[in-house]
Amino acid sequence: ADKVSYEASQYGQGLLTYSLLDWMKYRAIEGDSTVDVVRLFEYARDQVPVLARDIGGVQTPTLATPSSGGFSIGIINEKVEIPLPQVKPVFVRNVFLDTDTFYDALKIGKRLEGQLQEITAKGARASLIYVDVPEYKNAYSINGFYRVKNGEVALEARLFKGQAALGTIEAKGQAGQLNALVEEVLRQAFGILQKK
Repeated sequence: ADKVSYEASQYGQGLLTYSLLDWMKYRAIEGDSTVDVVRLFEYARDQVPVLARDIGGVQTPTLATPSSGGFSIGIINEKVEIPLPQVKPVFVRNVFLDTDTFYDALKIGKRLEGQLQEITAKGARASLIYVDVPEYKNAYSINGFYRVKNGEVALEARLFKGQAALGTIEAKGQAGQLNALVEEVLRQAFGILQKK
């Protein structure tokens, strides 16, 4: 009770709840009809630290079992639909620089941040989570350069997961229509994500 419990929004609920639902969903698919309380919580005890490590945290539930052993608390089968949300990708701050000035005078990074925050603001319906930090374990970021010439912006960026580049993004647009350029960058980034 005196330890941190991670309510990780990328999982749609707390790590313990997510792992319990995950076990039940897996057992339903496998055709294992009984929900044994000890087996259920043994799985959670083993799975929660893995999920916590994936988000850069530490959480280990303690298992206390009655001396009489396990007992069934329910029956499940393939007809039971266990609502297990899809894990949402986490995005962190993006870095963009003008190749001539080495500064983001057009605020491309800030504009991307705004779009990602809008998506995150949808709450449970959001397709991703944006966290305003420079780093987050296994998080995605979009980093790149742009050049402005005669009012046209030519941008080249990469989508990263941690430090690993997943794909290249190239977009062009007018300096007066930067929101459309940013939307194109995000469209391409999401396209790369869907292929992974």
